[in-house]
Amino acid sequence: MKSAILVSGALLCFSPPAQAAQPAPHRYARIVLTGDLDSRRTTDLFLDTLRRLDSLLPGVILIELNGNRARDDLLFEAIGAVRRTQTPLAVSLDDPADRTVGPGQLAFALSAAHASISPRVRIERDPGDVLESLNPDIEDWSIVRLDLRHAVEPVAERRGFPASWIESLVAPRAAMRLVEDGEGRLRLEEADADTGATPAPVITRDERGWTCSLDARDAARLYGIALNRTTRPFLRSLGLRGRPIETVTIDSGLIGAHERCRLLVRQIRVAIGLADAALDVRHARRGGASLLPRDYHAAADKAGGYIAECRSAIAEIDRLTTAYPEVLSMEPPPDAETPTEIGGPTRPRPEAWRDAVRDAERRLASLDRRVAGYRRR
Repeated sequence: MKSAILVSGALLCFSPPAQAAQPAPHRYARIVLTGDLDSRRTTDLFLDTLRRLDSLLPGVILIELNGNRARDDLLFEAIGAVRRTQTPLAVSLDDPADRTVGPGQLAFALSAAHASISPRVRIERDPGDVLESLNPDIEDWSIVRLDLRHAVEPVAERRGFPASWIESLVAPRAAMRLVEDGEGRLRLEEADADTGATPAPVITRDERGWTCSLDARDAARLYGIALNRTTRPFLRSLGLRGRPIETVTIDSGLIGAHERCRLLVRQIRVAIGLADAALDVRHARRGGASLLPRDYHAAADKAGGYIAECRSAIAEIDRLTTAYPEVLSMEPPPDAETPTEIGGPTRPRPEAWRDAVRDAERRLASLDRRVAGYRRR
Protein backbone atom coordinates (compact mmCIF):
# COMPACT_ATOMS: atom_id res chain seq x y z
CA MET A 1 0.00 0.00 0.00
CA LYS A 2 2.87 2.32 0.87
CA SER A 3 4.56 1.76 -2.51
CA ALA A 4 1.31 2.41 -4.28
CA ILE A 5 1.02 5.75 -2.51
CA LEU A 6 4.61 6.60 -3.42
CA VAL A 7 4.04 5.71 -7.06
CA SER A 8 0.91 7.72 -7.12
CA GLY A 9 2.74 10.64 -5.56
CA ALA A 10 5.50 10.37 -8.13
CA LEU A 11 3.00 10.44 -10.93
CA LEU A 12 1.42 13.52 -9.49
CA CYS A 13 4.77 15.23 -9.06
CA PHE A 14 5.95 14.61 -12.61
CA SER A 15 2.67 15.05 -14.52
CA PRO A 16 2.86 17.92 -17.09
CA PRO A 17 1.41 21.30 -16.09
CA ALA A 18 -2.11 22.19 -17.17
CA GLN A 19 -2.23 23.53 -20.71
CA ALA A 20 -3.61 27.01 -21.39
CA ALA A 21 -6.89 27.02 -23.28
CA GLN A 22 -6.30 27.01 -27.04
CA PRO A 23 -8.58 28.36 -29.77
CA ALA A 24 -10.76 25.81 -31.55
CA PRO A 25 -9.64 26.25 -35.19
CA HIS A 26 -12.87 25.05 -36.83
CA ARG A 27 -15.31 26.86 -34.57
CA TYR A 28 -16.49 30.38 -35.21
CA ALA A 29 -18.66 32.98 -33.53
CA ARG A 30 -20.80 35.48 -35.43
CA ILE A 31 -21.78 39.12 -34.97
CA VAL A 32 -24.38 40.71 -37.24
CA LEU A 33 -24.26 44.51 -36.99
CA THR A 34 -27.30 45.91 -38.75
CA GLY A 35 -27.25 49.58 -39.64
CA ASP A 36 -24.81 52.40 -39.14
CA LEU A 37 -22.05 52.86 -36.59
CA ASP A 38 -23.62 56.11 -35.42
CA SER A 39 -24.23 55.97 -31.67
CA ARG A 40 -22.28 55.43 -28.47
CA ARG A 41 -24.73 52.75 -27.35
CA THR A 42 -24.44 50.66 -30.52
CA THR A 43 -20.65 50.92 -30.54
CA ASP A 44 -20.31 49.96 -26.87
CA LEU A 45 -22.58 46.97 -27.38
CA PHE A 46 -20.58 45.88 -30.42
CA LEU A 47 -17.21 46.23 -28.66
CA ASP A 48 -18.46 44.48 -25.51
CA THR A 49 -19.79 41.61 -27.62
CA LEU A 50 -16.50 41.37 -29.50
CA ARG A 51 -14.55 41.13 -26.23
CA ARG A 52 -16.88 38.48 -24.82
CA LEU A 53 -16.78 36.31 -27.95
CA ASP A 54 -13.01 36.68 -28.09
CA SER A 55 -12.84 35.18 -24.60
CA LEU A 56 -14.62 32.05 -25.87
CA LEU A 57 -11.55 31.28 -28.04
CA PRO A 58 -13.24 30.42 -31.31
CA GLY A 59 -11.08 29.98 -34.38
CA VAL A 60 -12.60 33.03 -36.09
CA ILE A 61 -15.16 35.72 -35.31
CA LEU A 62 -17.32 36.48 -38.34
CA ILE A 63 -18.67 40.05 -38.45
CA GLU A 64 -21.38 40.91 -40.97
CA LEU A 65 -21.82 44.61 -41.77
CA ASN A 66 -24.39 46.37 -43.93
CA GLY A 67 -24.19 49.98 -42.70
CA ASN A 68 -23.79 53.04 -44.90
CA ARG A 69 -22.33 55.47 -42.37
CA ALA A 70 -19.75 55.42 -39.58
CA ARG A 71 -19.02 58.26 -37.17
CA ASP A 72 -15.29 58.99 -37.24
CA ASP A 73 -14.70 58.80 -33.48
CA LEU A 74 -16.59 55.51 -33.20
CA LEU A 75 -14.88 54.03 -36.25
CA PHE A 76 -11.51 54.89 -34.71
CA GLU A 77 -12.47 52.91 -31.59
CA ALA A 78 -13.75 49.96 -33.63
CA ILE A 79 -10.56 49.72 -35.71
CA GLY A 80 -8.51 49.95 -32.53
CA ALA A 81 -10.49 47.06 -31.05
CA VAL A 82 -9.43 44.84 -33.97
CA ARG A 83 -5.79 45.12 -32.88
CA ARG A 84 -6.70 44.16 -29.31
CA THR A 85 -8.69 41.07 -30.33
CA GLN A 86 -6.75 37.81 -30.14
CA THR A 87 -9.17 35.89 -32.36
CA PRO A 88 -8.80 36.49 -36.11
CA LEU A 89 -11.71 38.50 -37.49
CA ALA A 90 -13.44 37.85 -40.80
CA VAL A 91 -15.63 40.72 -42.00
CA SER A 92 -18.33 40.31 -44.64
CA LEU A 93 -19.86 43.36 -46.36
CA ASP A 94 -23.29 43.01 -47.92
CA ASP A 95 -26.64 44.77 -47.98
CA PRO A 96 -29.36 43.13 -50.07
CA ALA A 97 -31.76 45.97 -49.20
CA ASP A 98 -30.11 49.08 -50.66
CA ARG A 99 -27.01 47.36 -52.14
CA THR A 100 -24.76 49.94 -50.51
CA VAL A 101 -22.16 49.90 -47.74
CA GLY A 102 -20.09 52.79 -46.48
CA PRO A 103 -16.36 53.43 -46.95
CA GLY A 104 -15.94 53.32 -43.16
CA GLN A 105 -17.32 49.80 -43.13
CA LEU A 106 -14.85 48.85 -45.88
CA ALA A 107 -11.97 50.35 -43.87
CA PHE A 108 -13.02 48.31 -40.84
CA ALA A 109 -13.16 45.16 -43.00
CA LEU A 110 -9.65 45.84 -44.30
CA SER A 111 -8.36 46.11 -40.73
CA ALA A 112 -9.50 42.53 -40.06
CA ALA A 113 -7.49 39.41 -40.92
CA HIS A 114 -10.00 38.39 -43.61
CA ALA A 115 -12.45 40.48 -45.62
CA SER A 116 -15.14 39.75 -48.18
CA ILE A 117 -17.57 41.89 -50.15
CA SER A 118 -20.68 40.97 -52.10
CA PRO A 119 -20.49 41.76 -55.83
CA ARG A 120 -23.99 43.29 -55.70
CA VAL A 121 -23.04 46.27 -53.49
CA ARG A 122 -21.30 49.57 -54.03
CA ILE A 123 -19.13 51.55 -51.64
CA GLU A 124 -20.90 54.89 -51.40
CA ARG A 125 -20.45 58.05 -49.38
CA ASP A 126 -22.49 61.23 -49.66
CA PRO A 127 -21.63 64.57 -48.05
CA GLY A 128 -24.77 64.17 -45.97
CA ASP A 129 -23.31 61.02 -44.39
CA VAL A 130 -21.01 63.04 -42.12
CA LEU A 131 -22.09 62.43 -38.51
CA GLU A 132 -19.95 64.96 -36.65
CA SER A 133 -23.00 66.84 -35.36
CA LEU A 134 -24.00 63.78 -33.33
CA ASN A 135 -21.14 64.32 -30.88
CA PRO A 136 -21.05 68.01 -29.93
CA ASP A 137 -18.48 67.25 -27.20
CA ILE A 138 -15.75 67.02 -29.85
CA GLU A 139 -14.61 70.54 -30.70
CA ASP A 140 -11.97 69.75 -33.33
CA TRP A 141 -12.82 66.88 -35.66
CA SER A 142 -9.62 67.38 -37.63
CA ILE A 143 -7.79 65.75 -34.69
CA VAL A 144 -10.14 62.76 -34.87
CA ARG A 145 -9.52 62.43 -38.61
CA LEU A 146 -5.77 62.61 -38.02
CA ASP A 147 -6.03 59.84 -35.41
CA LEU A 148 -8.09 57.81 -37.86
CA ARG A 149 -5.44 58.17 -40.56
CA HIS A 150 -2.77 56.97 -38.14
CA ALA A 151 -4.97 54.02 -37.14
CA VAL A 152 -5.31 52.76 -40.73
CA GLU A 153 -1.68 53.23 -41.78
CA PRO A 154 -0.61 49.84 -40.33
CA VAL A 155 -3.53 48.24 -42.18
CA ALA A 156 -2.21 49.52 -45.50
CA GLU A 157 1.31 48.39 -44.66
CA ARG A 158 0.12 44.89 -43.73
CA ARG A 159 -1.97 44.56 -46.88
CA GLY A 160 0.70 45.97 -49.15
CA PHE A 161 -0.83 49.10 -50.66
CA PRO A 162 -0.21 52.83 -50.13
CA ALA A 163 -1.70 54.38 -46.99
CA SER A 164 -3.52 56.99 -49.10
CA TRP A 165 -5.74 54.23 -50.53
CA ILE A 166 -7.35 53.50 -47.19
CA GLU A 167 -7.06 57.04 -45.82
CA SER A 168 -9.20 58.14 -48.74
CA LEU A 169 -11.99 55.94 -47.44
CA VAL A 170 -12.14 57.41 -43.94
CA ALA A 171 -10.48 60.86 -44.04
CA PRO A 172 -9.81 61.94 -47.63
CA ARG A 173 -7.42 64.80 -48.31
CA ALA A 174 -7.41 64.81 -52.10
CA ALA A 175 -9.64 63.76 -54.97
CA MET A 176 -8.68 60.27 -56.16
CA ARG A 177 -9.25 58.38 -59.38
CA LEU A 178 -9.11 54.70 -60.22
CA VAL A 179 -6.66 53.73 -62.96
CA GLU A 180 -5.56 50.42 -64.45
CA ASP A 181 -1.96 49.69 -65.36
CA GLY A 182 -0.79 47.71 -68.38
CA GLU A 183 -0.94 44.45 -66.43
CA GLY A 184 -4.58 44.82 -65.44
CA ARG A 185 -3.93 45.94 -61.87
CA LEU A 186 -5.94 48.76 -60.30
CA ARG A 187 -4.56 51.58 -58.25
CA LEU A 188 -5.73 54.86 -56.75
CA GLU A 189 -3.94 58.08 -57.59
CA GLU A 190 -4.62 61.74 -57.04
CA ALA A 191 -6.96 63.08 -59.66
CA ASP A 192 -4.60 65.89 -60.63
CA ALA A 193 -1.72 63.48 -61.38
CA ASP A 194 -0.70 63.59 -65.04
CA THR A 195 -0.30 59.98 -66.15
CA GLY A 196 -2.24 60.05 -69.38
CA ALA A 197 -4.72 57.49 -68.01
CA THR A 198 -8.45 57.95 -68.33
CA PRO A 199 -9.67 58.56 -64.77
CA ALA A 200 -12.68 56.93 -63.19
CA PRO A 201 -13.77 59.20 -60.32
CA VAL A 202 -13.80 57.49 -56.95
CA ILE A 203 -13.18 60.19 -54.34
CA THR A 204 -14.42 63.66 -55.23
CA ARG A 205 -15.21 66.88 -53.42
CA ASP A 206 -17.59 69.76 -54.04
CA GLU A 207 -18.98 72.60 -51.96
CA ARG A 208 -21.07 70.13 -49.95
CA GLY A 209 -18.16 67.86 -48.98
CA TRP A 210 -16.60 64.52 -49.93
CA THR A 211 -18.19 61.83 -52.09
CA CYS A 212 -17.09 58.23 -52.61
CA SER A 213 -18.36 55.79 -55.23
CA LEU A 214 -16.65 52.45 -55.84
CA ASP A 215 -17.94 49.23 -57.34
CA ALA A 216 -17.52 46.08 -55.23
CA ARG A 217 -15.57 44.26 -57.92
CA ASP A 218 -13.16 47.17 -58.25
CA ALA A 219 -12.84 47.33 -54.46
CA ALA A 220 -11.98 43.63 -54.35
CA ARG A 221 -9.29 44.05 -57.02
CA LEU A 222 -7.90 47.24 -55.57
CA TYR A 223 -7.66 46.15 -51.94
CA GLY A 224 -7.09 42.43 -52.47
CA ILE A 225 -10.18 41.16 -50.66
CA ALA A 226 -12.49 38.26 -51.45
CA LEU A 227 -15.60 38.58 -53.58
CA ASN A 228 -18.46 36.38 -52.34
CA ARG A 229 -22.19 36.67 -52.87
CA THR A 230 -22.91 35.09 -49.47
CA THR A 231 -20.99 34.28 -46.32
CA ARG A 232 -21.05 30.51 -46.95
CA PRO A 233 -18.23 30.37 -49.56
CA PHE A 234 -16.33 32.94 -47.51
CA LEU A 235 -16.47 30.66 -44.46
CA ARG A 236 -15.51 27.62 -46.53
CA SER A 237 -12.44 29.45 -47.80
CA LEU A 238 -11.42 29.86 -44.15
CA GLY A 239 -11.94 26.18 -43.39
CA LEU A 240 -15.13 26.85 -41.40
CA ARG A 241 -18.34 24.84 -41.70
CA GLY A 242 -21.49 24.27 -39.75
CA ARG A 243 -23.24 26.60 -37.36
CA PRO A 244 -21.51 29.26 -35.26
CA ILE A 245 -21.08 28.58 -31.56
CA GLU A 246 -23.00 31.81 -30.95
CA THR A 247 -24.68 34.50 -33.04
CA VAL A 248 -25.26 38.01 -31.70
CA THR A 249 -27.36 40.47 -33.71
CA ILE A 250 -26.95 44.15 -32.92
CA ASP A 251 -29.36 46.65 -34.43
CA SER A 252 -28.31 50.26 -34.69
CA GLY A 253 -31.29 51.86 -32.96
CA LEU A 254 -30.50 55.56 -33.29
CA ILE A 255 -32.62 56.32 -36.35
CA GLY A 256 -35.55 54.41 -34.87
CA ALA A 257 -35.18 56.20 -31.53
CA HIS A 258 -35.14 59.57 -33.28
CA GLU A 259 -38.25 58.80 -35.30
CA ARG A 260 -40.01 57.48 -32.19
CA CYS A 261 -39.21 60.63 -30.17
CA ARG A 262 -40.54 62.91 -32.92
CA LEU A 263 -43.72 60.84 -33.05
CA LEU A 264 -44.12 60.96 -29.27
CA VAL A 265 -43.86 64.77 -29.22
CA ARG A 266 -46.60 64.97 -31.84
CA GLN A 267 -48.78 62.55 -29.85
CA ILE A 268 -48.22 64.57 -26.68
CA ARG A 269 -49.38 67.75 -28.39
CA VAL A 270 -52.51 66.03 -29.69
CA ALA A 271 -53.29 64.48 -26.28
CA ILE A 272 -52.88 67.84 -24.53
CA GLY A 273 -55.40 69.33 -26.95
CA LEU A 274 -57.83 66.49 -26.26
CA ALA A 275 -57.41 66.89 -22.51
CA ASP A 276 -58.08 70.61 -22.79
CA ALA A 277 -61.21 69.91 -24.86
CA ALA A 278 -62.40 67.30 -22.33
CA LEU A 279 -62.35 69.93 -19.58
CA ASP A 280 -64.70 72.16 -21.54
CA VAL A 281 -67.89 70.97 -19.79
CA ARG A 282 -70.28 73.41 -21.43
CA HIS A 283 -71.44 70.69 -23.81
CA ALA A 284 -72.61 68.65 -20.78
CA ARG A 285 -75.38 71.09 -19.90
CA ARG A 286 -78.88 69.66 -20.28
CA GLY A 287 -81.11 72.44 -21.52
CA GLY A 288 -80.93 75.26 -19.00
CA ALA A 289 -79.95 72.97 -16.12
CA SER A 290 -76.83 73.63 -14.12
CA LEU A 291 -73.85 71.33 -14.33
CA LEU A 292 -73.70 68.62 -11.73
CA PRO A 293 -70.60 67.51 -9.81
CA ARG A 294 -70.63 64.26 -11.74
CA ASP A 295 -70.23 66.24 -15.00
CA TYR A 296 -67.04 67.79 -13.66
CA HIS A 297 -65.80 64.45 -12.33
CA ALA A 298 -66.43 62.74 -15.66
CA ALA A 299 -64.53 65.50 -17.48
CA ALA A 300 -61.68 65.22 -14.98
CA ASP A 301 -61.47 61.46 -15.48
CA LYS A 302 -61.40 61.80 -19.28
CA ALA A 303 -58.76 64.53 -19.21
CA GLY A 304 -56.77 62.57 -16.64
CA GLY A 305 -56.48 59.67 -19.09
CA TYR A 306 -54.97 61.93 -21.74
CA ILE A 307 -52.62 63.48 -19.18
CA ALA A 308 -51.42 60.03 -18.11
CA GLU A 309 -50.70 59.17 -21.75
CA CYS A 310 -48.63 62.34 -22.06
CA ARG A 311 -46.62 61.59 -18.95
CA SER A 312 -45.94 58.05 -20.18
CA ALA A 313 -44.76 59.46 -23.53
CA ILE A 314 -42.46 61.99 -21.80
CA ALA A 315 -40.96 59.16 -19.72
CA GLU A 316 -40.32 57.18 -22.92
CA ILE A 317 -38.62 60.17 -24.53
CA ASP A 318 -36.41 60.46 -21.46
CA ARG A 319 -35.48 56.76 -21.66
CA LEU A 320 -34.71 56.95 -25.38
CA THR A 321 -32.63 60.12 -25.16
CA THR A 322 -30.72 58.67 -22.20
CA ALA A 323 -29.92 55.57 -24.24
CA TYR A 324 -29.26 57.60 -27.41
CA PRO A 325 -28.22 61.16 -26.43
CA GLU A 326 -27.41 61.71 -30.10
CA VAL A 327 -31.17 62.13 -30.68
CA LEU A 328 -30.93 65.59 -29.09
CA SER A 329 -28.53 66.64 -31.86
CA MET A 330 -30.81 65.40 -34.64
CA GLU A 331 -33.76 67.11 -36.31
CA PRO A 332 -36.10 68.32 -33.54
CA PRO A 333 -39.88 67.97 -33.51
CA PRO A 334 -41.95 70.05 -35.95
CA ASP A 335 -42.14 73.76 -35.02
CA ALA A 336 -39.33 73.32 -32.48
CA GLU A 337 -36.73 75.20 -34.55
CA THR A 338 -38.67 78.46 -34.56
CA PRO A 339 -36.53 81.61 -34.35
CA THR A 340 -35.84 82.95 -30.86
CA GLU A 341 -37.01 86.30 -32.22
CA ILE A 342 -38.36 87.50 -35.54
CA GLY A 343 -35.56 87.21 -38.02
CA GLY A 344 -33.26 85.77 -35.35
CA PRO A 345 -31.37 82.49 -35.30
CA THR A 346 -33.02 79.18 -34.55
CA ARG A 347 -32.38 77.49 -31.23
CA PRO A 348 -29.67 74.82 -31.04
CA ARG A 349 -31.18 71.40 -31.55
CA PRO A 350 -30.64 70.07 -27.98
CA GLU A 351 -32.32 73.20 -26.65
CA ALA A 352 -35.20 72.83 -29.12
CA TRP A 353 -35.81 69.25 -27.95
CA ARG A 354 -35.72 70.22 -24.28
CA ASP A 355 -38.00 73.20 -24.87
CA ALA A 356 -40.54 70.95 -26.59
CA VAL A 357 -40.67 68.69 -23.53
CA ARG A 358 -40.64 71.58 -21.05
CA ASP A 359 -43.51 73.26 -22.89
CA ALA A 360 -45.52 70.04 -22.67
CA GLU A 361 -44.76 69.72 -18.96
CA ARG A 362 -45.91 73.31 -18.30
CA ARG A 363 -49.18 72.71 -20.11
CA LEU A 364 -49.67 69.43 -18.26
CA ALA A 365 -49.11 71.16 -14.92
CA SER A 366 -51.83 73.66 -15.83
CA LEU A 367 -54.17 70.81 -16.78
CA ASP A 368 -53.38 69.04 -13.50
CA ARG A 369 -54.57 72.10 -11.57
CA ARG A 370 -57.79 72.28 -13.55
CA VAL A 371 -58.43 68.56 -13.10
CA ALA A 372 -57.85 68.85 -9.35
CA GLY A 373 -60.34 71.72 -9.19
CA TYR A 374 -62.95 69.67 -11.05
CA ARG A 375 -62.51 66.75 -8.69
CA ARG A 376 -63.19 68.99 -5.68
CA ARG A 377 -66.60 70.01 -6.99
